[in-house]
Amino acid sequence: VLIYGAGDGGELVLRELHNNPEWNYLPVGFVDDDPLKRDKVIHGLRVFGGNGSLPAICREKEIEEVLIASWKISPE
Repeated sequence: VLIYGAGDGGELVLRELHNNPEWNYLPVGFVDDDPLKRDKVIHGLRVFGGNGSLPAICREKEIEEVLIASWKISPE
């Protein structure tokens, strides 16, 4: 799984994934549109760039699911 949002919300999602192993999610990294966060490492996971690169990242890393951890994205 990839976590979309490398801020406080993303860290919270990652913590919940670690605290609930029965959910069977394997976090691979974060995606964030903020260019200053790109290539940083948060709790051992890399932050990949956003801005249209999500499909390529998902193919390259064989991502099956993306968890949204950003308030900037509307439910629609």
